Amino acid sequence: MCGRFVRYSPINDFLSRVGIAETRARLNPSYNIAPSDALFTVRNNDRGKREWLTLSWGFLPHWAKDVKLRRPINARAEEVHNKPYFRDAFRHRRCLVVFDGWYEWRQLTGFKQPYYVTLKGQRPFAFAGLWDLWQRGDGPPIETCCILTTVANRSLEYIHSRMPLVLRTEDYDRWLDPAVIKREALEDILAFPNVDIEAWPVSKRVNKPENNDPQCLGLAQVPG
Repeated sequence: MCGRFVRYSPINDFLSRVGIAETRARLNPSYNIAPSDALFTVRNNDRGKREWLTLSWGFLPHWAKDVKLRRPINARAEEVHNKPYFRDAFRHRRCLVVFDGWYEWRQLTGFKQPYYVTLKGQRPFAFAGLWDLWQRGDGPPIETCCILTTVANRSLEYIHSRMPLVLRTEDYDRWLDPAVIKREALEDILAFPNVDIEAWPVSKRVNKPENNDPQCLGLAQVPG
């Protein structure tokens, strides 16, 4: 399960990659983002313009009877189009979730070793995400999101069998296009991810979400 992420680049580095004008707003770095934290996302608004915002990580569908319904953080790309929990959002509420990298744990003898994973060149990138808005009565709206996952590619399969669905820059427009609602039109995006990835073992400090600083990315020795 892909459950921890890293985001440290300046906000305008992210915005320039997704085609949004610069802003004076700041985005605080976070080196150990965990479920229920705020994720930096990009979506199309009601006027068809691309906008950025932060959404709570843990998907709450609009049809849920109350907020106590489980909030999955991931959705499997292979089945998201026909799962009742996600299929409406897949058709109408797709988003980009922007990061610098993520952590994954490799099962070794007697323990799990965390690794930091990023694109080669350590540049910001986006995952495929879904979002939804839940509201009842006069209460405040709750906007949430989840990240799509897929089978790990050859660069990562030695660490874990699955990985977040990394989008190519040229696929951003189609992923966000509200006119695209059928899986067939997105099949190549949802397929095995052809991206260059690098990974290295890091400190076990990342096992605790309260440890959130650059030391989390420190190179670690893996017992032989």
